[in-house]
Amino acid sequence: MSGLFYPYRGAADALAHLGPYADTTIGRGCGISYTDGQQICVLRRPARGQRLWLNVWRRHVASPRPAPSRQGATGFWQNVGHFFEHAIELYGESEYRRSQADMAASQALVGAVDRHIWQPTHQWLLKHKLWADTIAVTADVVGVVAGVVVIIVAGPELAVGAAIVGGTAIVGSAVLALIDGTVLGFELAGQEETVKTIESNEGVQWARIIGTVMTLPDMAVGGVQAVRDISRLPTEINDARAVSRSLTEAAQAKRAEIAKVPHPAKNPHKIQQIRTRANKFTRAAADQAKNARKAARDLKAARLGATGSYGATPTGAALLATLPPDILLSEEQMRRDERAKKLSLTPQGGMPRNIRLDMRVSGVTKVQH
Repeated sequence: MSGLFYPYRGAADALAHLGPYADTTIGRGCGISYTDGQQICVLRRPARGQRLWLNVWRRHVASPRPAPSRQGATGFWQNVGHFFEHAIELYGESEYRRSQADMAASQALVGAVDRHIWQPTHQWLLKHKLWADTIAVTADVVGVVAGVVVIIVAGPELAVGAAIVGGTAIVGSAVLALIDGTVLGFELAGQEETVKTIESNEGVQWARIIGTVMTLPDMAVGGVQAVRDISRLPTEINDARAVSRSLTEAAQAKRAEIAKVPHPAKNPHKIQQIRTRANKFTRAAADQAKNARKAARDLKAARLGATGSYGATPTGAALLATLPPDILLSEEQMRRDERAKKLSLTPQGGMPRNIRLDMRVSGVTKVQH
């Protein structure tokens, strides 16, 4: 936690967040200054004909942010300091009135779900996109690993349909892992423009949709089979182990009979019969132990397969549904998202709780005659 521009990575990152915000709330081309109370930096000078400044003061706070107060401001700030706060208040009031009007206009279930579930989730994911992409990559990798392990372990026993569906899901997960992993890598490297270029590519958007759809049938086929195996295999494992123990005890008992045979030298045939039976019991016990070990491996594969089918696949589908590519969004929703991005000041990784950005507007607009 150091540097003038913290919590941003530098001047360029700070301007990337504060510039769109200032253009949207104050006016395009306004100047932007940034200070930590000891140093100050001009991130952007006002454009020609523009005389307003957005002055950002980064503060460290040890307690929850207090309610804004209009009392106590003196001097220069008293004249122009409350302009920005008042503008935000008016914006909040208008948004509240708009949301109330929307709710009164439609009580349909779809509208309620959109307002109270989809929109909040969608907006949260937009603000925490790094988290969303990390979750997506994790789900993709789990899907690929789970599918490959199931194919390797249970491949010979899989039905043709299950094998085809599983293979399709693996391909779909691999495509998603490649796309999401590439995007996440550029995000971690701070190359936001490259991320935007990739995500705006229509081919990439369709690949993400198709890849997700390819994983869905596995829930109905591979997932159901995995759940059945999870309920069946533990019993098979316990039964095989119990039979193996019984056969081992029988073999030991047969070998003990050899010592009880009178005059061993005179009864070689009887001793050979007992030894043959003991060996059969031993081999049968080894076969049952082998079956138990195989069933245990199958159980691990089934659990991993269920994780992929009912963990990774729904997660990926939910992310596609709540944070879909632009080609699935309406123009109105795209405008909402664009405005939300411009108004977002959250740096990569989230805004630290002990950081507060105080903002004031200064300067005088040029009067047009």
